[in-house]
Amino acid sequence: SACVLLFAFLAAAGFLVDQAVKYIDPALEKRLFATPAKALLGEGSEREQKLQRTVDQLAACFDIDYPVRLSLVEAKELNAFAVPGGVIVVLSALADALQTDNGMAFVLAHELAHFKNRDHLRGLGRSLVLLAASVAVTGANSSLSSMLTPAASLEGAQFSQKRESAADAAALHALNCHAGNVTDATEFFTYLKAREPDRD
Repeated sequence: SACVLLFAFLAAAGFLVDQAVKYIDPALEKRLFATPAKALLGEGSEREQKLQRTVDQLAACFDIDYPVRLSLVEAKELNAFAVPGGVIVVLSALADALQTDNGMAFVLAHELAHFKNRDHLRGLGRSLVLLAASVAVTGANSSLSSMLTPAASLEGAQFSQKRESAADAAALHALNCHAGNVTDATEFFTYLKAREPDRD
């Protein structure tokens, strides 16, 4: 069926993206994404500087030898993400929710793990492949696009779950390297569970 073929195509394309990412070293990445990365950087508030120091210390535990900048952005969502070009964006609501140094360090370590594993580039590449495939296969045919969406979502979910689990494991190791323990590593997840009891 069309869904099976699309799933197979996306899996193959994802593999090719993963291989291509290996040839994009951090220096090239910085050149390619310098302008959007710079636009994300803040004014270097005291709070941002404190988080930046934690990022720098954690980066040494990952043996990341290129600078990763921290940007604290005012927003109500609980989120942080790695951006191509070497920027970790932390939304203020998440920074406000975490009360312990280790809780925050784990989140930062998780994002650094994505940089180390080049997940941010893999995700971007897969999104571009999906967009191109959608346009090429469905064009303006919304009914066909709706039929193919489940296969794309399944492949994307499997990729995301695998990479997130790997980032969590790497973050635990980095946190132990940084702080000498992993106390409060699960603070973010505990907070989410208390806030949203029905969340899996």
